[in-house]
Formats: sequence, structure tokens, C-alpha cells
Amino acid sequence: AIGGADECEDVLGGLNHCTTLNWNSECRVLFHICDAPPHNRIYHGWAADGHDTWPDGYDGSKGGSADPADYHKVVLRALEERKIHLCIGKLNNSVEKMISVFRDYADTIDLKLEERKLDDVSELLSAVETVLTEAITRVDVSA
Repeated sequence: AIGGADECEDVLGGLNHCTTLNWNSECRVLFHICDAPPHNRIYHGWAADGHDTWPDGYDGSKGGSADPADYHKVVLRALEERKIHLCIGKLNNSVEKMISVFRDYADTIDLKLEERKLDDVSELLSAVETVLTEAITRVDVSA
């Protein structure tokens, strides 16, 4: 991103916004292509050394809503309730802890979460094709 003073992004705010979209299709897949973790050291483990302006989570001081330490649970639960399959396209290793935190919680609920390592953005189309094909085959058309 351009203009940020740190490496972290408002990942959870973006994912949460996706839960407000109109999801009409039975095949619901959200691709999260990421190269930076959310604010809050529970998603990255970096010390408060400039990597994260809000190492304890965004406090709401710049507008929008604050994100408490368990905000990922709220967001992932909302995705699960809407039956949205979350596919994380990992562009680098800075998001490994975030994915681990997300996966640990997703395993306690009925959220389909998967990770795709993208060594290069050119691999994106193939990953999208594979994930969508698998998701479409799971749709029950008899209903």
C-alpha cells in the first residue's frame, strides 16, 4: 500500500466489508490475496518497532471501528454464517502467523478456509480456476 507508515493493513476491516456484500450464488468464494498481516501482534508477532502502528489492535482513533484482539473471530464467524469459502493467496511469509490464527479458529467452526501459496502473481489465475472448480463441484444443485 502507498501512504501507510507501517507494514500491516486493515485486513479484518476488508474481510468484514465482504460480509456485507450481496452473495446470491450458492458458490461463494472469497479470494484474499495478501502480502501483509492485520494490525495487532497476535497476527504477526513483531515487536512495536514501526512494523505495526497498532500492535495491540486498531483503536479507532483514525475513524472506523476499533478491532479488539478477537476481532478475527467476529469476521470469520460472519463469513461462516454466510457460507463463504475463504481462500487466502499468500504472497510472502509475513502472513503465516495470521493464517495460523485464522485456521485455528476456522477449525472450531464450519468455515472452509484454505491457503494457496503464490510464489508469483502469475500463479493467481491457475489458483482461482482450481478453487472455483472445487467449490462449484460441492454446490448441491438438487435443492
